[in-house]
Amino acid sequence: SISINNVDDSISSIRVRQANPVLGTHGDPNTALADRKPSRRAAVPEAPTDLPATAGSAVTKFVSTGNARWGSVLRIEVLSQSPDPACGNGNQCVYIDLEGDDSDDTLKLMAFRSDNRDNQFIAAVMPVQNAADATPGEGGVYKHTDGGVPRLEVEEEDSLRIKFGNLRDSVVIDNEAPEFTNFLPEHEASLDDDEVDYTFSVTDAISGIPDPEDLPDTDGDDNYMSVVGLVSNGQCANIPSDYAPSRGETDLRRGKSMVANTNLFEGETIWCAGNVQTRVIQDDRDFDEVDNGFEVETTVVLPENRISYVTFIACDAAGNCVAFDPDENDRSEAFAEITVDTQKPTIAMARTGVTWDASDNTYDDDRNYIQVLFNDISDLNPDTIEQDDFVVDGHTVVRVYWYDDPD
Repeated sequence: SISINNVDDSISSIRVRQANPVLGTHGDPNTALADRKPSRRAAVPEAPTDLPATAGSAVTKFVSTGNARWGSVLRIEVLSQSPDPACGNGNQCVYIDLEGDDSDDTLKLMAFRSDNRDNQFIAAVMPVQNAADATPGEGGVYKHTDGGVPRLEVEEEDSLRIKFGNLRDSVVIDNEAPEFTNFLPEHEASLDDDEVDYTFSVTDAISGIPDPEDLPDTDGDDNYMSVVGLVSNGQCANIPSDYAPSRGETDLRRGKSMVANTNLFEGETIWCAGNVQTRVIQDDRDFDEVDNGFEVETTVVLPENRISYVTFIACDAAGNCVAFDPDENDRSEAFAEITVDTQKPTIAMARTGVTWDASDNTYDDDRNYIQVLFNDISDLNPDTIEQDDFVVDGHTVVRVYWYDDPD
């Protein structure tokens, strides 16, 4: 005879998840064990462990993954009815074996019982390029410190193998960020409509971009936005995360708000002088699938008669993120500058018989030219105003000039 009790309680399983990499939706990834039972008996032998110093913090959002990058925190969840009798008092935890496929680095973790589910055990690990470079005070690799997430050396495009009993799982390491191409409108664009249509392509050849049907992460599931927009009312800069100003130099970070994690710009951080809003791309129809990614067509509503600063962040399945940088040669301009001018100028004066003499900066009498002066109180950038922006039927516009003095 066969007796079946409860398949959910009796069948072991492994689930690997990582901290949600998308801007504005995650906290400290070291809270990977925030919901494990807080008590730990002294009888637990000293061994590699993963109790984070921030265990009491709010739980970070984690998403299921088969890919990860160096420096990401992986939360390993085990369902089992069989705690390891050698682990603590016999019912606190189970052991998980980790191994870097090519690096041959190994680690034995204690996964501690969850507060939320009796037969769930939780561990965490951070794949790194060089385990010997573990930052002091952030948890060692082979030493129990109660101070952070342990690290395991895994080579790039290698597999981190996870073993629990007879169960096996693996996570592929990918450190290549997605790429933006064909971005429109470009840097320093001027528009006469507050609904700005953006088009661009985002691709990733290794771990790939999450599927559009997973978007957006506003319904409480484990999926996340692979592409989000950012709109700032001040220009933003990308600076190294370890930036230290020299004597007499103003700290760029003082009085500014950080709007992206240090995974962007290969270890750099985006800082903005003004407030930054996250714009979610809501509609799956905005995405057209292409090889290794998507073509995106979306509309962002910007404030009227003002200059705004816009970028988009894309994250691949491994958690690598990249922001569109309109001018890669200028670290102080990380966002594209967009001017929305919906307010029509008024004619202040129109006259004929004059033309501008650039040789002596004076007006000359010339009946072949007509001059029209407009008043425009919009907050415009003179550098974005071009002669081609103006058309007069039947005539040729020969010169456009911006007067700083409104009179």
